[in-house]
Amino acid sequence: MSENDEIHAAQEMLLEALRAHAQELRETGGEALKAGQLDAAEEIVARAKAIQAILEEQQALAERLRKVLGQEEPVPPASGPTTPHSRYRIPVLQAVVDLGGRAETAAALERVHVLMADVLTPADHEPVPSGRRIRWKSGAAWMRFRLVKEGLLAADSPYGLWEITEAGRRWLEEYD
Repeated sequence: MSENDEIHAAQEMLLEALRAHAQELRETGGEALKAGQLDAAEEIVARAKAIQAILEEQQALAERLRKVLGQEEPVPPASGPTTPHSRYRIPVLQAVVDLGGRAETAAALERVHVLMADVLTPADHEPVPSGRRIRWKSGAAWMRFRLVKEGLLAADSPYGLWEITEAGRRWLEEYD
């Protein structure tokens, strides 16, 4: 992967994370509003607006970066709602457990896809803006990154392998 590709991939991950977080906030705000929790809904709406503003700034920056790097036109954003990244947490952990506690990336992603078949939306099956990856795979990869940072997946696994830690097994048993 070239340096330009690495920069673009990092930018893309940030944009996807911001979009997913904004979607989560919209859903949470709607639930708070339905429950009559007006103060909570108002706070969530304010956070959602702030995230949306940051997202727009990042999209403009990504466009400037794309032009500087001489990259082709990006694929348009998703045509509809996508699954929030938080929804990938249990399926990613469960997929690795189902595959014996350690799995190659392709096998882990295939298992995540099976586990999330009833959750993923049509937009999740569209390409991310670079066109190099499908949205749900990007969401699963982003969650894997977060789980490694949290110590629930091993940070020292060889490249291309996902491995659950004892802490990850305990978390999954407690929250699944």
